[in-house]
Amino acid sequence: MNKQLLIMMTFLMGLTGWAKEPKSVVILTHASTEFDAYIESRTGIPSILKIAKKLKLPVFHLYKKETAETYPFLNCKKNHCLESSAGEFSVPITSNHVIVMGGHWGQCLDITLDSLMNIWSQKQGENLKITLITDGIYVSNLIIRHNDPYHTEFNSDILAQANEVMKTLDDAEPYLKMSLDQLLRIIEKYEEPSSYQLRVQFLRRKLPRYLRLSSEYRVVLKIGPEYSEIIKTGLGENGPTLTLEYL
Repeated sequence: MNKQLLIMMTFLMGLTGWAKEPKSVVILTHASTEFDAYIESRTGIPSILKIAKKLKLPVFHLYKKETAETYPFLNCKKNHCLESSAGEFSVPITSNHVIVMGGHWGQCLDITLDSLMNIWSQKQGENLKITLITDGIYVSNLIIRHNDPYHTEFNSDILAQANEVMKTLDDAEPYLKMSLDQLLRIIEKYEEPSSYQLRVQFLRRKLPRYLRLSSEYRVVLKIGPEYSEIIKTGLGENGPTLTLEYL
């Protein structure tokens, strides 16, 4: 299935399939050239913002006011702009479906998800869903471990195309970077056919802190439309579910 169509369906689920709940919202965390001078997360961001505009979905930009000029997608006239030094926010998100992108996976984006879990910890019995746009999120080589089977390729792949570029950029985080989507595609090459084992192992390193939710919650990890895995049983099918969806 075309990824663009899949994302559109995901948004529409927030408007129809979850009809008793507020519509989907988008959170764009620190999409800034200050932290990602090469804008490795740029690919997925414009298309999501375009879809959100078409469907009239709320968009929250998390940004640092003192470096606002480094945020190419910042639009405070049409969207909600929240000052955030490290990805945190405290505005109560009433929606039960949140689409996140823009940030450094495992760092500022992790803090954004932490804030969301704190807000959602007050919910009881409601299905919840986080959609992470993998080509709208970036990662650095710092997240890769030396014993990962794809460790050598990850570093050589990035070094070959980005080392010289990084020398010319003014980046507050001068690490080698790529989109989460690019990294997952590299990891996939090291898996058995139709296996998601290595990708699941990698994603589980930085899952949102779902234990802050009520113990009744079942937690499901999804990768695209093909794969899903229950990572916490909770009350099972009879209880509420938190879905972590990577698109």
